[in-house]
Amino acid sequence: MTVAVAALVAGVVVGSTAGATAATTQTVTECTTITEPGAYELSANVSAPANDTCIRIESSDVVLDGQGQTITGTNGENATGTGILVSASEGGDLLENVTVRNVHVANWGTGVTYRDVTDSTLSSVTVTDSQNGLTVTESSQITIQNTSATDNEDGVLTRDVTDSTFHDTTVANNEGTGLYTSNDFDGNRLVNTTARENGETGIRIGPAWNTEFVNTTTSSNGGDGLTMLDSGRVEMSHLTATDNGETALSLTAVAGARFENVTVQNNTGAVYAAVESRNVTVQALTMGPGGTVSLTAGSATITDAEPPAAPEGYEAVGPAINVSRAEDGPSMPVVSITLDERDETTPALWQYEDGEWRELSDVTFDSGEYTLTATVGNGIVTPLDTTTADNETDG
Repeated sequence: MTVAVAALVAGVVVGSTAGATAATTQTVTECTTITEPGAYELSANVSAPANDTCIRIESSDVVLDGQGQTITGTNGENATGTGILVSASEGGDLLENVTVRNVHVANWGTGVTYRDVTDSTLSSVTVTDSQNGLTVTESSQITIQNTSATDNEDGVLTRDVTDSTFHDTTVANNEGTGLYTSNDFDGNRLVNTTARENGETGIRIGPAWNTEFVNTTTSSNGGDGLTMLDSGRVEMSHLTATDNGETALSLTAVAGARFENVTVQNNTGAVYAAVESRNVTVQALTMGPGGTVSLTAGSATITDAEPPAAPEGYEAVGPAINVSRAEDGPSMPVVSITLDERDETTPALWQYEDGEWRELSDVTFDSGEYTLTATVGNGIVTPLDTTTADNETDG
């Protein structure tokens, strides 16, 4: 079936489908190919064998409203087709101004695909029980909002996507990776992204450039919480990585990235592990009580640590980290520890290595922020202060 411009349900006006040649809403009741601009809606659930594409959109200036209906493939695990494919016909022009919204897609090889599309929207779409949930390839200026991919083999996958925005994306309970970007991921913004209980990595990014993440949560994934590869000029604020099976934040060949307001707890692997990387800043990292840690590093591994007994007359007064600089690291990490508790004394930064404590030299203390900063080597780094009894005696 091919739906063209003739209205199947007349007289229902849909606002703002720029450039469309028809303003009435056309009803879709089965798998079809949309070849003309206009507004279309699903009036019922659709089921079809999942060895081909069910709904194919080959025209610009199209709105497809699923009205909460479900498009289901009937081939089960052998599905190879696509539930909704937005892509020009062979030899056709790049599609633009296409919106797909309010639909559930299940049991396909790929739930929804946008390919060679620009200035388009995907909104309130849920994909489940498919091999790939949502794929976006060779596209730009795409807005993806209120979208979830759950219980698939992989959740959301992108390739060559630029200048696009992802709002309120959830990838959960997928067998493989939750969110996977590859090739050119440039100039994008992701807000309110949740990756939880995926079998492998929660979020895998790269190559990525000039991209911003705001409010990102990775939790209870089988692999790393967040993996970043071959990337630079990436900013991430308000990242939470908890209860992941491997490293919270894993970087390879990253140059120039900033992570701010990061909470990391109960991951099996390291807090931060980077190789072949440089100019990476992690600001306001919370790993537990006592304060926050900030660091500027490249190739190094940072884990939270339980320090051994402090030297006589001293006690630990803040968080402790274990630093291991990679052999290819261009410079030693710079670590800052900001303490929650303040008193009249000035604590010092100490490092424990090879069974011995030593007080670090060239430590900067910001009394206003109550922050200690120093270049550190390998070993456990933590702030120590004289014990309460010693302070009282000195007074």
